[in-house]
Amino acid sequence: MSDVFTITLPSSVSENEVEAIEQALKQIESVEDAGSVTTRQLDPATITIWIGVAGAILGVASKGTTIIQRVVEIFRGKGISGAKIKLPNGAEIAVDNASASEIERLMHAAK
Repeated sequence: MSDVFTITLPSSVSENEVEAIEQALKQIESVEDAGSVTTRQLDPATITIWIGVAGAILGVASKGTTIIQRVVEIFRGKGISGAKIKLPNGAEIAVDNASASEIERLMHAAK
């Protein structure tokens, strides 16, 4: 069984950017799949990307931290602000403000 976490994106992100993000996420080691759920018809501000990772890897703090840090790097590298990562345990990480130590602390708390 895989862990799944989500990323909520700001409405300013285009469909082409969402596709590029999905492809970049799929290149991260241990990521099994990624996809998007857009509900622009119902709520123009809601764009969500889900990420499925192998097994219960998010419960292993060091591996989960590495994956989340790579996700943050992808968003920062593309200049996207306002994204929020939601972990399976409900914890949220604001990509704009996420420091390595904060991510590590949240991942240790999630296991």
